Amino acid sequence: MKITPRLNYDLVAVESEDRVHLMLELDAPVAEAERERPNANLQVVLDRSGSMAGERLVAALRATDSMLARLRPEDRFGLVAFDDEVIVPVAAGPLGDGAAARAALHRIYAGGMTNLGGGLLRGIQESQRISSAEQATLVLLSDGMANQGMTDHGQLETVAHGAHGSGISTSTIGIGHGYDEDLLAAIARGGSGNTHFATDGDGAGAALASEVD
Repeated sequence: MKITPRLNYDLVAVESEDRVHLMLELDAPVAEAERERPNANLQVVLDRSGSMAGERLVAALRATDSMLARLRPEDRFGLVAFDDEVIVPVAAGPLGDGAAARAALHRIYAGGMTNLGGGLLRGIQESQRISSAEQATLVLLSDGMANQGMTDHGQLETVAHGAHGSGISTSTIGIGHGYDEDLLAAIARGGSGNTHFATDGDGAGAALASEVD
């Protein structure tokens, strides 16, 4: 802030009494316009294995649906889901009005074993396919109970680390009590991302939103 004092007289006689008025001009800095965030490039990898059945899967789906409402049509979004098989309900690309993505969420149900490594790898591939030179964020929502395919913590951390070298950060959201905290922390550490914990859809939604905001 700039303060400029101004007198109503330039000269004041010292022999006589007089009243002098002092005016202060205050110049406040102009506030910078709020910067609009860059377009998001978000890849969600969703665990739909049998151990996620019930409240955990509902929380993960609610969180993803809530996230869609925060994205703009030009934001890029992709969804990979996995149990013992890996599927791509939403191919990575511009979100548009989000109707197709929301419809895809309603078709996801709990399945069998947990091929977490396969889901992570496919999510990375989807991110790489559209991210080019831009940064991308991959968020894994899971209880972390990997029991098929690649299950070693160190290997999965290395996979996430390799993706980070391609400009893809990996964060994890552990769903429900009793999730494998060590595994999800290792993946986030390798991907230079964040680790979150949520017991319900609101908590998971807030965690997911923080990865974009």
